[in-house]
Amino acid sequence: MGALVLALLSVFVERVGPAPAAWRDELCSPFPLHPCDEGVLQGGWPLAYLLDKPGISVMAELGLIEDRFEAVPFYLNVAVFWAVLLGIAWLMKVRRLGADR
Repeated sequence: MGALVLALLSVFVERVGPAPAAWRDELCSPFPLHPCDEGVLQGGWPLAYLLDKPGISVMAELGLIEDRFEAVPFYLNVAVFWAVLLGIAWLMKVRRLGADR
């Protein structure tokens, strides 16, 4: 549960990254409206899983309804956070067992 919450909250880590290749001809507007060569706003860490769709949603704002949700990076983020939390729990257990001796 904790890994899922951390992955969801990681959407607030925003950066500009490359637009998917499929958007180049379809969704990217000509300059100055929203050229995809500048990149698109992306949210999620360590992998971006929410991408700002140019021309459809409010620019420079991420929204779960109108922007593109990428499931595979999201699930990989959950796996990373799960592994980190599991590692922390293991380290705490080892320290506790060492202190009991």
